[in-house]
Amino acid sequence: MAYVMLVLVAGLFGVYGYWRGASRFGLALVPLVLASLLLWLLGPSFYRIDALRNAGLIWPGFLLACAGVIGGYVLRAFLRTKLPKKPVRADRIGGSLIGVVIAVIVVWLGCVYVTALSAKDGIASADGSAAQLARTLNNTAIRWIPGIGSGSDAMTNLMDIATAGEDARRHAVESLGLDRLAELPEMQAVLEDAMTKADVDKAAGGSITALLRLQKDPRVLRLIESKDVSAILNRQSLEEIAETVRRFKNEEADASDD
Repeated sequence: MAYVMLVLVAGLFGVYGYWRGASRFGLALVPLVLASLLLWLLGPSFYRIDALRNAGLIWPGFLLACAGVIGGYVLRAFLRTKLPKKPVRADRIGGSLIGVVIAVIVVWLGCVYVTALSAKDGIASADGSAAQLARTLNNTAIRWIPGIGSGSDAMTNLMDIATAGEDARRHAVESLGLDRLAELPEMQAVLEDAMTKADVDKAAGGSITALLRLQKDPRVLRLIESKDVSAILNRQSLEEIAETVRRFKNEEADASDD
């Protein structure tokens, strides 16, 4: 089913791109592209500014994204005056190509979301068509797209961890020594505070207000900025966790076959 959706969505976006043309279709994406570039280029240094760090984990990135979106709309309004009234054939073909690329991104995000949602309900399958298509699209296309590709491997790794069995995740955590994180003083401070723990539970259930409170909670900030947790949040560490989970999952499958 996932592969059928890819063909349908790619066809729809391709036709729309041919009708709009590459210039007009591309201009519609300028605010989003500029916001992504600002987050990618300035995000790390932006978070080192003390006045912005005190605003929490979300607001510095949100301010950068808003600046990119506003600047993108201003740039788009200026460039639209330079466009011809009707797109030429080459422009239409370019629009179709842009449409197909956007379709691939949309379908990939949809597959990751559906798989993660299924994992939350306990019905996800690592071998399902959505999970397989998400990995295929990431390996062949998504990871090479500027801006989006910088986080696609991390999202795919998280998907693989979520769809693994409980035993595979537990063995991976023990193998990498991550079970010792519960002994960190910063983690204990989070777990022992009733209000912080309640906000964590609410945020896991989808509460936006709880998430906004957590992103400014000093206990959470100290935990995230600690040396041990920073190493785990590093993309390479996430890749190691996912790879260890896959290895234990394959060992379980081989053992069941025997």
